[in-house]
Amino acid sequence: MTELIKQIYSKEPKSKILFTSPSHVAVDHLLSNLSDDLFNRIIVRIGDSEKISTSSE
Repeated sequence: MTELIKQIYSKEPKSKILFTSPSHVAVDHLLSNLSDDLFNRIIVRIGDSEKISTSSE
């Protein structure tokens, strides 16, 4: 997923991407892998605040 999102942004820099998962851990992991590449983008992380990793806040 990380590589797919990077490829989308390299071809369409203004893209908006929604990614979901039944697991909070999977979304947190994806965000941590993309954090350097998305430093200038707005990211909205939605979920149970008790289950979201503090590094994703």
